[in-house]
Amino acid sequence: SHSLTLHSFPRASFVAVLQNTSVASSSIKQRSSLAQSVDPACSYLSHCHLARDSQSHPAPPSHQLTTTYNPSIMSDGEPKAKKQKTSKKDRKSMDTTASKDKDENSDAPTYEERCLAINILASPLASKKSTKKAHKLVRKASQSKSLRRGVKELVKGLRKGDKGLAILAGDVFPIDVMSHLPILLEEHNVPYLFVPSKRDLGAAACTKRPTSCVLIKDTNNGKEIDGKDLFDALVEEAKDYDPNSKKN
Repeated sequence: SHSLTLHSFPRASFVAVLQNTSVASSSIKQRSSLAQSVDPACSYLSHCHLARDSQSHPAPPSHQLTTTYNPSIMSDGEPKAKKQKTSKKDRKSMDTTASKDKDENSDAPTYEERCLAINILASPLASKKSTKKAHKLVRKASQSKSLRRGVKELVKGLRKGDKGLAILAGDVFPIDVMSHLPILLEEHNVPYLFVPSKRDLGAAACTKRPTSCVLIKDTNNGKEIDGKDLFDALVEEAKDYDPNSKKN
């Protein structure tokens, strides 16, 4: 809100407002309310004009005169149109289409360029086709809430006896963060695969941060998980590199 003085408002516009009114000779209260409804800035000027005629209402000080801004009323006096609410399904579809367009238009590194940044522990490394399958499976597992993200959650799940498939990021540095995970997974007979990028793994797990590892549970509350065919194909590929399966 800001203060208005008599000199800050042109007199010609105020005279035009009073001439266009149909109740110029009505009571003081009606004329004052009409001037305020036409324009809040005219309230002080109309008050001065009416006080001069009636000589009963002194003009208020200029520092007490303020105008309030109503965001629901536009400058021409028409109310703003309300925004239409969209359902959750529409929002999800819009988000998925936006993410697809972003992936297509962005200059993201290729699979071969990602493989140049992997560490020495990244074995077995999923192929380009298997990496896409792994990301798709991780996304489905995240939506069905049968996924454990991060090193702490993965270790916690193994201690609780969770079984499934572990997907590890191959570009994690320092390697001491996850150097113990391959041995721990082999001890619990859980197959695992490495993918080149922790950012892509985090995006597939529906998180904004990069993710070093995830554990996909083989069952979700006693039911089969979504994408069972992808899960079985990746498990077979992981077992080909698993030392325990080679011994057998």
